[in-house]
Amino acid sequence: MTNNIDRMLEHILFLARRFRGCHIKYIAMMCLLDLGIEPKHDGYHYLIRLIVLYLESSSQVSIKNLYIAVAALYNGIVDAEQVEQSIRTAIRKAWEKRDPQVWICYFKPNSDGNIDKPSNAEFISRVACVLELWKGCCEAEKNHPRTEEEVL
Repeated sequence: MTNNIDRMLEHILFLARRFRGCHIKYIAMMCLLDLGIEPKHDGYHYLIRLIVLYLESSSQVSIKNLYIAVAALYNGIVDAEQVEQSIRTAIRKAWEKRDPQVWICYFKPNSDGNIDKPSNAEFISRVACVLELWKGCCEAEKNHPRTEEEVL
């Protein structure tokens, strides 16, 4: 298990160094692409907005309410159910063609060593957690810049 945590932190540090100074939205986009969620799917765009809203919400807001909030951003073109289904489809398609080496950086394997397909809420909260870690890494780098030798 420690190996998986180390792998995830190493991956996050790589992202933090590579995208230092970028807006959280772009890091969310990069994480989704990393996990195999493609921009051609509506769920990709909804996920970006939903994850950013999730991170910005000051209280424990339900995922269902975030679906409603994302749908509202599209001025009635879609409803909350369509947002939820599009996200579910994007996650399913990414899951079907996943790269286990990448997914293990984000999700914990079960007792069999496999990663279970995450629900929408699990996926969203996990990517948001990774983004929070990224923000923490960026803050740490600002406060204690490292030399090139330490980074490499």
